[in-house]
Amino acid sequence: MALAEQDLGEVNSLVQNADVLVQNVAGVVVARREVIEYSVVSVLAGGHLLLNDLPGVGKTLLARWRGRWAVVSSASSSLRTCSRSTLLALR
Repeated sequence: MALAEQDLGEVNSLVQNADVLVQNVAGVVVARREVIEYSVVSVLAGGHLLLNDLPGVGKTLLARWRGRWAVVSSASSSLRTCSRSTLLALR
């Protein structure tokens, strides 16, 4: 079953917005891009995330951001509202 063109457009928009969010988070949180992507996906899916890595790689900051962004994202339907300045304010 193929996606309707409107649905495909919404999926593409979500992917682009999520990529912008990942880039913004990467500018604030020092962590591997893969970890940031998993964190964004877990927030969008409403799921959990286990962070396990060496000391000093940004796990605590990423966890704080993730928790606060989950609250912000539930109040806002647009991922673009989470700019770098918004993320810095969430620190």
